[in-house]
Amino acid sequence: MGHISQARQVDIIPEADAQSGEQSAAATIVSSVPGNIQHHPNPGDDFYLFANQSWLSEVEIRTDSLSAGAVDDARRRTEADIARIEMDLLAGIWPAGSAERKYQILYNAFLDERRAERLGLSPIRDGLRGIRQARTHSQIAVLLGNYSLNAGGLFDVTLKVNQHAGQAYVPTLAPARPLFGLADLYLREDAHAVAMREQGAELLVYLLRQGPSRFNARARVDAVLRLETRLARLAPVANAERDPTRNQRLVSREDLAELAPRFPWANYLASQGLGGHIQLGLAPFGDLNAVAEVFAETPVSVWRDYLRLRLMIRFGRYLSEDIAVVTERLGQLRAATPRPVPSRQERASRFAQWILPDLLTRKYAQSHLTPETIDAVEDMAEQIRSIYRQRISAADWLGPQTRAAALEKLDSLQFMIGVPPDWNAYPADRWANTDIFAYAYDKLLSRHLSNLARYRERPPEGGRDIEALRRNIFFSPVQVGAYYLPRLNAVILPAAYLQPPFFDPDADLAQNYGALGTTIGHEIGHAFDDQGSQYGPTGAFENWWSPQDRARFNDLARRLSSQFAGFEAAPGVPLDPQLTLGENLSDLAGLETALDALLAISAQAGKPMTEEVRRATLQTFFLSYADKRRRIRRPETDRQFAPRDRHSPPHLRTNIILSNIDAWYEAFGVRERHALWRPPEARLSLWSQDD
Repeated sequence: MGHISQARQVDIIPEADAQSGEQSAAATIVSSVPGNIQHHPNPGDDFYLFANQSWLSEVEIRTDSLSAGAVDDARRRTEADIARIEMDLLAGIWPAGSAERKYQILYNAFLDERRAERLGLSPIRDGLRGIRQARTHSQIAVLLGNYSLNAGGLFDVTLKVNQHAGQAYVPTLAPARPLFGLADLYLREDAHAVAMREQGAELLVYLLRQGPSRFNARARVDAVLRLETRLARLAPVANAERDPTRNQRLVSREDLAELAPRFPWANYLASQGLGGHIQLGLAPFGDLNAVAEVFAETPVSVWRDYLRLRLMIRFGRYLSEDIAVVTERLGQLRAATPRPVPSRQERASRFAQWILPDLLTRKYAQSHLTPETIDAVEDMAEQIRSIYRQRISAADWLGPQTRAAALEKLDSLQFMIGVPPDWNAYPADRWANTDIFAYAYDKLLSRHLSNLARYRERPPEGGRDIEALRRNIFFSPVQVGAYYLPRLNAVILPAAYLQPPFFDPDADLAQNYGALGTTIGHEIGHAFDDQGSQYGPTGAFENWWSPQDRARFNDLARRLSSQFAGFEAAPGVPLDPQLTLGENLSDLAGLETALDALLAISAQAGKPMTEEVRRATLQTFFLSYADKRRRIRRPETDRQFAPRDRHSPPHLRTNIILSNIDAWYEAFGVRERHALWRPPEARLSLWSQDD
């Protein structure tokens, strides 16, 4: 399994490091919406339905989608824009060695189906042979960790920003994702889960029969799935991932041997290229020792089949067409995506964009992101930051030490608007090759080697260089979402998110502040939510709270959680208010600060705001917020993802949060007789004088 020399890739900050406020918002059909929603509800009884009733009565989820809503619409427009950019690129005549010419080579190489058919399994033949030769559990551990084989499994090791002071990066050990995606799918017994497991098993049987060991494929797949079911029962609870004290414990190899003595850690880590390192980050595990026990108790023959399947799924898209199609179908099962298998042209486009992630996205940003938009968003972000500064300064429940630390963190927070601080570079050599497997293999290998090199680059003595860490942030400009990185104290606002309904340069301020403004306030809010508030100005994990101030904050968080208790995340799936607490806190903070910023700007305009104008401004603001929140998703998707979704359903993110905002009552005349009425003394406010 050789590889092509290629440039080092700029590291992508792992998703687990991001507290995403907008790009993966929960989207369930609202349980409060009746079958016939043609009536006109009072805004005080169900504001989400009041604002979105016309849309809800007409919306249909496309056959190729999991959901429908504001994010989905913007994502679809972005995909269409990218497709037009790609069409022009593929039709052009470009100089040899240019990025555009490289893209054409990659795209056309993927379309060469006859070459892929001739190759068959030969690209991974050496890897399959190595798996077949494994005879002991120690040899299996080597294969599980072998980055040259790149099959993965049981554990994942990813490079993350070290949340502790000192060393900049740390390799972090986490549970591997199961073959069918989420652990819950192995444990549920509803008809949908059972059907998905059966469909997945048939696909795995097909893959196993393509390899050198073809006999008794169904029984062997069943054994692999029994193994994965045992591991699924040991998966950490969703809340564990939100706890910084558990999310990256630092452990040595000796610590691992003590925590889980029946796993051959020395073999595994050496195979990862980490044999001589001192520390690892340890992500949450349900029971690491129990995972090691499962490893030791499972026969080597089952582990060989497990690794065969992992290897074929990892590279199946770059092998023969029949294997590629089955691999695609497995990917759709993991994502609960009902759409047909993408055409070879669609997969060629996806492949070329994966190998050259900057090319089309840079062209998109150049054509869609104007200096005026950047200036407007920067102004909005700074205006909202100033409101946070005022609120934190005026919060008399904060002691002086905590207040000073909060303001320091707020001032050091960085906004990254539109595009990342740096782009990948691609060398001009070795681009005549048409072996798509070689490109895919080298992409994965070079990323791992780059991460090893990044880990070994020790920062200078004297602490954490936050600016150097931020220069390594890479994000795609075509993400339709915004998020906060607690370990870098940075808010990311990609170019594709800066479009309607989230931002419209031609809209009035109230509309933009109700949509993008509340997003910016939300993401800043993550710096001070129950999880983000445990990181300091440089992103280091540290306590900057006095015990009294933390207790007061925790009481406020508890009171907000109680407002969400008793609701469902999806039909039949209870909402976990602790899992969604960070998003709920940030929703409330985002609305409060964006509204204050809007009213402050209106006051600065120098024109007196009449009662009628004020009410119209407030109504536009709140309706814009509700418009941004609208989304529905398929019931089966709800059942699959709701148990681990950190976001409350959109109707709760609208109705419950707004019921705490005094100005919302004013704007829509909400009174005690209305269903969403909350007495003034029960309304919550963050960073205010009286809470």
